[in-house]
Amino acid sequence: AINERAYDVHLSLGDVYLQQRRFDQAIGEYAAAGLLTPISAAPLVSASLALMELGRFDQAGKKLDQAASIEPLSPEVPAMRGRAAERQGRAAEALSLYQAAVNLNPSYARARAWLANTAMRLERYDVAGAQFAALLALSYEPARSHYGLGRVAEGKGDRSTALKEYRLAL
Repeated sequence: AINERAYDVHLSLGDVYLQQRRFDQAIGEYAAAGLLTPISAAPLVSASLALMELGRFDQAGKKLDQAASIEPLSPEVPAMRGRAAERQGRAAEALSLYQAAVNLNPSYARARAWLANTAMRLERYDVAGAQFAALLALSYEPARSHYGLGRVAEGKGDRSTALKEYRLAL
């Protein structure tokens, strides 16, 4: 109400609507943020997530294309493309996209977590183990990371390491 031209307020309000599952309102707020700051890919990336929630994957992909044209080195773009691929049942493609996001920003913990979880579903224990270990080094959700390492060890048949990791998770 005080400043309708505040980019970050529209972006934050879009996030609130997204959490409330009011996707059309979220998309509208992200559009307003994009108009106020057309040099940022963030509103487009966020709008793509809302569009995915609505099942509009083609439109989400177009938003991500626009975001990539604004910020070609943004790790958010391949990460969100990975989310779309994962939701459409293309786990191997999602794995590759999450890896691309991590390569662009090794500190991007959420992309590492998505990469680790997708790798687990594909039984790519080498990839998953490396990501869970990196997440621990980043102090990102240590209990879940230890649990993930336990699952990796269990998948490899190493029960003693699995038990150790599960205990650390607790």
